[in-house]
Amino acid sequence: MKKLTLFLIILFAVIVFVPSLCNAETYEVNTSEDFLEKANTTVSGDTIKLTDNVALTKPFEIVGKNLTIDGASFTVSRNTNNWSTTSNNGTLITVGAEGKLTLKNLTLTGSAKYGVQAYNGGHVILNGVTVENCAYGGVLSNGGTIEVVNLHLGKNGTGDNNGIEIAKADELTTTPKLIMNGKLSSTEKDNVVYIAQNNPQLKEFDIENTDNSEYKVALSGDKVVVIDENGTVLFTSNAAENIEVDGVQLADLVKKEEPKTDSKKDPTPKTGVEDYTAFAILALISASTVIFYLKKKEV
Repeated sequence: MKKLTLFLIILFAVIVFVPSLCNAETYEVNTSEDFLEKANTTVSGDTIKLTDNVALTKPFEIVGKNLTIDGASFTVSRNTNNWSTTSNNGTLITVGAEGKLTLKNLTLTGSAKYGVQAYNGGHVILNGVTVENCAYGGVLSNGGTIEVVNLHLGKNGTGDNNGIEIAKADELTTTPKLIMNGKLSSTEKDNVVYIAQNNPQLKEFDIENTDNSEYKVALSGDKVVVIDENGTVLFTSNAAENIEVDGVQLADLVKKEEPKTDSKKDPTPKTGVEDYTAFAILALISASTVIFYLKKKEV
């Protein structure tokens, strides 16, 4: 009876879970039309893989599903001669509520606003991604979660640089979050992490580090900093004035070694003979043991 019960449990698991794994598809695309179509026709678990550079004619938007876009070292950009939006969203790629998108081996460039945004609880994972030459900024956490595994930022913003922006639209209730889960690099040093100004809805946001992240994000006073594996501060944000930031403090991440002192050092000068004392004692004990053994053997 027990064997039959175990068999039925395993059979049920296979029936429920295996089809969902087997149904995951990889779709190769090389045009804006194919790429945008997959926003509607793909299901959770699917992968969209580029086979050429793609110039989008409108934003790519997903909600409520888990997808991967494998750039295969190609580029997604904006078609400047044929670009339209049905809302205020001018970002190349947007992930909305209950959506999770992994971008890998991809360059995002030339956006009218941002390269990619996590909106209203959406979650974006950036792994092997470069974002550059976007008019408003590189990456936007707009009430969503940005997770950095391996991200490189070029210059973004028409004026000052704007790398990863933390913001919250008026209609949102979700809290923005930035997660470090790897490494972050940038050609610019200012505003690599940028906290939106004149954003009354932004009253709080979270910063977080995974256990295995090489770089860490932390709080230093009223600013957010990114440090490398040696504890060196690489990037410092603007001030988070009147905004509550939930995250680890820099002082708790960087443990400074206490300076070494010679207070316990023996002031007596060494002659060099002391180095051989232990060796001489050991040799004497060994010789005595051998002699004792030989005498005992003669008896």
